[in-house]
Amino acid sequence: MKDKLFRTKDPPVLGVVVVVPGLNNKPAVMDSLVRRLNKSGFHCLRVSLYESRSSDHLSSEAIAERWIQEVEMAHSRLTKSYKRLPLFNLSYSLGALVTIRFLQMKKSALFRRMVLLAPALVLAKRASLIHFVTPLSAFGLALPSLAPDAVRARSATPLREYAAMLRMVSEVESLAGAEKIGRIRTQLFLNPKDELVSYQGVRDWVQRNTSEAWTLDSIRVGSEGAYQHLVVSKDALGKVAWKELAGKVTRFFKGPDCIAESSQP
Repeated sequence: MKDKLFRTKDPPVLGVVVVVPGLNNKPAVMDSLVRRLNKSGFHCLRVSLYESRSSDHLSSEAIAERWIQEVEMAHSRLTKSYKRLPLFNLSYSLGALVTIRFLQMKKSALFRRMVLLAPALVLAKRASLIHFVTPLSAFGLALPSLAPDAVRARSATPLREYAAMLRMVSEVESLAGAEKIGRIRTQLFLNPKDELVSYQGVRDWVQRNTSEAWTLDSIRVGSEGAYQHLVVSKDALGKVAWKELAGKVTRFFKGPDCIAESSQP
């Protein structure tokens, strides 16, 4: 598993966080938030959904399974290593989708609270057009990434990975049989102008599938005309918006029901 554990330097440790980036993201895109959580008393295990080895030989189903396994291994590792500490999830875009699918499949798995950033639960009309080209994934084709260079791991994303994402979108359309997910205290942040994720679609999904434990908050990218799919770096969001986001995430994980029984694992 290609992950990295970030430890807070000063005790007490309040909790541990599984951090999951998005499709074709450099894992480091989440590091500014990870460092903020470290300073606030949280250990963070950051996983990667991107692997340098080629996935050309894998089916979209196998790729999706591999993503779920990454989150599962991180969840298992932290659950075993930090038995007395609450376990949280912080995920972005595809990472949020994979997290929900993991919880849907692994009935016994739970997080104390979750923060989902631009969760790819419902795609915007523009992004939905990918449906028409994913059948070409059998030829090993890829599409250029719209994400800024500082964020993307590769200049193009294999169609097989898009097909794996679309498979998951359809699988989480309904949470029937996995109602426990809707009861996890969850905060979602989404830009109403997001090019890839539908704000209205996600809001409807939340209302249809979850309880009052889930809340949706809007947040905007600082620069007009910039890439609007919420990028969680200071440069992309702007200092003011990033500071506001980081503060909300930290306070949410420090909620009154999240106090650890012990300050050490």
